[in-house]
Amino acid sequence: MLVQVLKYVQGLCGKLISDQQRTQLAAAVEEVLATALPDEQELYRSAPPFVRSAPRLGLRFTPGCLEKLHQVLLSTPPMMAMELGTADLAFSLICLRKIRHPISRDEADRWEDMLLTVWRAAPRRGREKLSDFSLLLGALLMVPDYIPSEDLQLQLLDVAVQARTGAVDDKTARRLIEAAGAWSVALPADVAQQLSEQAAGKGRPAAPGGRGGRGGRPPPAGGRRRG
Repeated sequence: MLVQVLKYVQGLCGKLISDQQRTQLAAAVEEVLATALPDEQELYRSAPPFVRSAPRLGLRFTPGCLEKLHQVLLSTPPMMAMELGTADLAFSLICLRKIRHPISRDEADRWEDMLLTVWRAAPRRGREKLSDFSLLLGALLMVPDYIPSEDLQLQLLDVAVQARTGAVDDKTARRLIEAAGAWSVALPADVAQQLSEQAAGKGRPAAPGGRGGRGGRPPPAGGRRRG
């Protein structure tokens, strides 16, 4: 039943539906979630598209239903999280915030840990890898109470240095600059300049081996320590 409801909801994405259909869909999703076993693999696979359907279709889930979907996402087993991937998980968090679902500081820490672990383990390379990290940053930036760990801050610094030596789109460059500013990550001057040019759509990749590598730099000030 869970899979059938999911397929029906996904089939409606991008289409105009009535308020009555929205009410019926939200009720159907809530009913099937109430009867689903918490350890069913289908539940973990279904949570991201159900969450994404809320802003796309204008579905009004009850706070209890949204919280259940949120907790399912947070408790996704590592192998299943890897199967879903960074983009699916990050978009899920973005959609939760779009519909103003509250995320506590502890939950934000758990989101960071899951997203960063999945991103690091993913086989994607180059521009795609940097784009996924940009989505990760975008999702965490939407959580008001989130305080990045020193690990995340250092990873942001490393990715910013990588981005200047390889082609990234203007959106990724802007996201890196935004996150660095929001979380007090001091970018080397040449890295910041290169990213600014890329964000404006006029930058060229810098030659590998230039200045700006991490090189033993201490953790940025203000970061949350893990553990």
